[in-house]
Amino acid sequence: MLMNFQAMMIKHLYNEDSRIDIGTLSCEKTRLGRTQVNEDVKLAYDANKDFILSFTDAYIVEALMHYFGMSDLNSTPCINCPPAEWPNNTARTTWIDKHIGSLVEKYVLAGGMEALQPKSSQNLIVDGIVVSIELSNGTMLDVVLNYGHKVLELGLLYKALLDLCKLPDRDRGLRLLKLTMMYLKASNNLSKYAYEIMRLLVHQFCILSEKEAHEEFYGLFVNTHGKLDSHIPVDLQMVYIVKSVKKSIKHMYSNQTEKNISRRSGSLSGINEISQNFDKCTNVLVRADKHSVVSSLDDELTIIKDLQTVKPFDHNDGRHHP
Repeated sequence: MLMNFQAMMIKHLYNEDSRIDIGTLSCEKTRLGRTQVNEDVKLAYDANKDFILSFTDAYIVEALMHYFGMSDLNSTPCINCPPAEWPNNTARTTWIDKHIGSLVEKYVLAGGMEALQPKSSQNLIVDGIVVSIELSNGTMLDVVLNYGHKVLELGLLYKALLDLCKLPDRDRGLRLLKLTMMYLKASNNLSKYAYEIMRLLVHQFCILSEKEAHEEFYGLFVNTHGKLDSHIPVDLQMVYIVKSVKKSIKHMYSNQTEKNISRRSGSLSGINEISQNFDKCTNVLVRADKHSVVSSLDDELTIIKDLQTVKPFDHNDGRHHP
């Protein structure tokens, strides 16, 4: 599902013709030299995921700076400032809930934003008299502002789904799936996944008992390392198992009979355990198979700097990407 949701985000936010429009996904990809990012998510899922997360984080920072009236990353908030001292923890919690809720409503959900409402006329002041002028195209949307709202709305939902896979929580997961279902249903080629989510929700709320519902939901994930946040989707674990089976079959060479393949595939877990124990007892040095992850901080700072020139959350009538 994550791959399909990413494909939907690329469809809504990425356009090759926007390479010169600062603040768009296509432009920032070109400016940062992210050549591995591809419209086809099947060819570049990991590269797309890393870039989308950095792009979303930059927009989150820009929204926070706009909400608190900050001119740059090092300036101090000018509006919606917290008090110098908190009388108690309750006051602190109340202030955080109020402003975080306001920020989400204003920038993510765009509730009550005039920029999202079509306008058929514009008021002008001529010699002290207000004159209403009808617009030829019947609309005055701020496309740049709407693009920023869409980035935050889809990007935050994508980050929440990634967190859900690492640390499953049924109550939170069902809420996220309801919202994801609406987005997938709106895309014609992804509507079948919305039906699958609906089937899961019917099971969770209508058909199964509470015990069976929990078993079905948490059965969608596998904890691979025994830690709190080391879960992965069960279909991804199945991919790893198939990869191990293929590797085992490859080394059977001429002994690839149906009986031998069935016997070897059924004993993969034991073979791996024996191999690891043998390497440990014989002091075999196991080379690390992980590569260091290149920090994306510099790229995110570059995107934030670009967004400060565009000011995507300042409403301007009729503004759009060239």
